[in-house]
Amino acid sequence: VDGTVAAAGSGGAAAVSATGVAGEAAPSLAALATTVTPDGDLQGVAAATCPAPTSDAWLLGGATDAGASTRLVLVNTGSTAAEVGVEVLTEDGVEQPAAGQGVTVPAGQRTELLVEGLVSGAEALAVHVTSTGGSVAPSLVVTRLAGLVPRGVEVVAPAAAPALAQVVPGVATEGRSTAVLRLAVPGSEPADVEWDVLADDAGAEVAADLSAGAAVPAGTVVDVPLGGLPAGSAAVAIRSDVPVVASVVLERLSGAQEAGPADLAVAPATDPLSVGAALALPAAAAGLTSAVLLTNASEELATLSLAAVAPDGARADAVEVDLAPRATARAPASLLDGAAGLLVTDVDAPGATTAADGGEDGPSGGVHAALVLSAGAPAGAVAVAVPSAVPAAAGSTPVLVAAPGRWP
Repeated sequence: VDGTVAAAGSGGAAAVSATGVAGEAAPSLAALATTVTPDGDLQGVAAATCPAPTSDAWLLGGATDAGASTRLVLVNTGSTAAEVGVEVLTEDGVEQPAAGQGVTVPAGQRTELLVEGLVSGAEALAVHVTSTGGSVAPSLVVTRLAGLVPRGVEVVAPAAAPALAQVVPGVATEGRSTAVLRLAVPGSEPADVEWDVLADDAGAEVAADLSAGAAVPAGTVVDVPLGGLPAGSAAVAIRSDVPVVASVVLERLSGAQEAGPADLAVAPATDPLSVGAALALPAAAAGLTSAVLLTNASEELATLSLAAVAPDGARADAVEVDLAPRATARAPASLLDGAAGLLVTDVDAPGATTAADGGEDGPSGGVHAALVLSAGAPAGAVAVAVPSAVPAAAGSTPVLVAAPGRWP
């Protein structure tokens, strides 16, 4: 993109389009919406990157039990109406609620569904969205309360498609944090799932002892606590005998009390980075601290080249980052300083396949990235965002969905 645009205010969704030279696909397009709410029921940080419209998406996050609210947002930026069907996996099995079938999203508009109106009393959700006639950009807006105590807000982006291997980057366990691995099995066969924790240098020794596994019944979603995670930066690499979808749900306490205020972040499984992938960074006025976590899921050394993009669109020289096998590291802080975004200009990583181009096996390697945002007020506030999709066609319209609370 030849420039960057910053905006502030309230609203629902904004469509962003870009066209490259001679009407070809824009080489890269990324966007980020953030909210920082220092107090009240919605206190915390939430972030949404730019999901490209799709006809099939999985979103792993949220709940509909006491104190939880999960809202499914569907945005149609196309020129034809989309008819959407919603399938929900819970810990008790698959549900296809009548109110979630044949949902029309008119061209150029958005539709919202309260998931608790479709499925009640669920402690964990995996929401499968399919559409015909047109594509939609889906997201989940999640809020949690424990009585009058705020327990987190987040916008959940689509996860990588069901596959035998998944990688969840962006597991940042600084401060008083807990993490839960959420696994969903879409098919009719149960899954035997195993996982490893890929940590940074400081946590590598502890992470080596955290490999574990679980049996997940067919058509269900389960939450598995990730106890013992070292403080710092990590990812979870997952293997299964049948296709699964995955995310990690992070919770950070604002103070010393376990029952006190907390914030919520959801890190979805991602596809490996490819040339043209990009991360938009929050504006300085947002008052957020940014860290880009990079995970090499392969058994060999990987090299990634990143170029910082300034607010005026100027691109700096690319910086080469070497990533140790089966490990996580932070992108150099100097790359982020004063930048409006990061652009992937080169990737040399074994096994960089996706469920789309590698069958149902999914990513057995490659480099994966996530942006972790934190705020000083409220203490413990955290959000996780993933790279925006590379535009597939000229004029493609990734969509930003406004997060809960107030825009900075």
